[in-house]
Amino acid sequence: MSAISIEKSENLEGRIIVQGAKNEVLPVLCATVVNGNISIIHNCPRISDVYNTIRILNNIGCKTEWIDNNSLMVNSKNLNDYRITCNFARMMRSSIIFTGALVSRCKKAVCSYPGGCVIGERPIDIHIDAFRQMGIKVISSNKGIECIRYQEKDCRIKLRFPSVGATENIILASIIGNQTVYIYNYAKEPEIISLCSFLIKMGGIIDIRKEYIKITGVNKSCLKNVEYCIESDRIVAGTYMFAVAGCKGDVVLEGADINKLRASADILKSAGVLINSDTNRGIAFDKKYIRIKMKERFSVKGKVITGPYPYFSTDMQSPLMALMAGNNTEFICIENMFENRFKMSDELIKMGADIIVKENMAIIKGKQLHGCVVNATDLRSGAGLVIAGLGAEGRTVIQHADYIYRGYEDILRDINNIGGNIHII
Repeated sequence: MSAISIEKSENLEGRIIVQGAKNEVLPVLCATVVNGNISIIHNCPRISDVYNTIRILNNIGCKTEWIDNNSLMVNSKNLNDYRITCNFARMMRSSIIFTGALVSRCKKAVCSYPGGCVIGERPIDIHIDAFRQMGIKVISSNKGIECIRYQEKDCRIKLRFPSVGATENIILASIIGNQTVYIYNYAKEPEIISLCSFLIKMGGIIDIRKEYIKITGVNKSCLKNVEYCIESDRIVAGTYMFAVAGCKGDVVLEGADINKLRASADILKSAGVLINSDTNRGIAFDKKYIRIKMKERFSVKGKVITGPYPYFSTDMQSPLMALMAGNNTEFICIENMFENRFKMSDELIKMGADIIVKENMAIIKGKQLHGCVVNATDLRSGAGLVIAGLGAEGRTVIQHADYIYRGYEDILRDINNIGGNIHII
C-alpha cells in the first residue's frame, strides 16, 4: 500500500477540472452488458474502481478499450459468462450491481458477496427481496447469491429504505422482458437519474416520477449502441470545497454542479465562505463551475445529520469531520447511514483533534491539528485525512493511501495545482 506526505498549505489558488463521477460511472459500466452492443462512456474517471470494473467486464467476455484519455468503449456482444467470482467481487461493493444487469441479459447471474470499503454492514437483503418480487429465484449461501429468472412478473416494489444499489439493481433487472415494474421509495441520488438516462438512450423505457420509477421491459432487439457522458463527481467537488474552506484561498471547480451540493454549500456559507456558481457559463470556459473563496479562518457552530439524497451525504461526512476538527468550530455529526463512518476520528485524535464519539454521534471541538502518521481506513476517510493534513502544522503521512485512488483520479495533481504540498513517498 502506498503512502502520501502532506505539508501545511495556505491560500490555495487556481482551478481544478472535476473528474467524472465514481458513483455514476460504475452502475453505467455494469449496464453496458445489457444491450449486447457497443457503449462509449465519455468523461470516465481513471480510478481504481473503474479499472476493477473493466477487469470484471473482460472476464465475462466483454471487450473494453480506452479510445482517448477519458473515453471508454465497451463491446458486450460476446458476453460468455454470468458469474462474478470471489476474486473479482471482493474488489469493490458495486460488483453486486452486475447481478441485475446479467439477469436482464442472461436470465441468470451468480455473484460472490462484494467487498469494498469497511464502513458498515451494507446488507443486500433489500436487493434479494426485490428480485423475488420480480419473479427471480434467489439462492443465497455463505459464498454469495445465485439468481434465476423463472417468470416475467409485473410488480410494485416499495423499498423499506431508499437504497441506491437496490434501486439500480431493480432497474437493470427490469430492462429486458415482458413486464412492468414500479419502484416506490426509490433512491433519488443523481446516479440513479444518470443510470436511467443511459438506459433510455440505449432503448430502454423508463418513466421517472416523484413517487415512483416505472420500467417497462423491452425485447433485447430494441436495445442499441449508445454514447453517454458522465457528469462531474459531486463528492470530489465537495472534498475540494472543504479543502479550500479550511486552508483559505480562491479556487474554481470546473464542471462542478452546485445543485448537487446544496447541503455542503449551506454549511460552508454559514461559516462565511463565499460560493459563486453558474450552470451555463464559466469564467473562461463554457461549463458549469463553482467558485470557492475564503479569506478568513473557517469558524462555525452547528450540526449535520447524514441521510439519503438530497440530505447531507454520508460520503461527505469524513471530509466534513476533518474540516471541523482542524478549525474554530463546535460541531456535531450524526451518522444515520453506516455504523463505521467514524473510524477516522481515531486518526484525527492522533493529530490532536478533540472528538468524542457516542454511538452514531460525533461531538467535535475544533483546534489546530499537528501532523503525524495516520492510516486511511476507507476511501472517504483517506480524503478527509488529506484535508486534515493540509491544515495541520508540520508534516502528515497518510498510510494505506491506495483507498483514496478508488474514487479520486489524481488528488495529488489537483491539490498541487492549486498550491498545496502533497506527494507520494
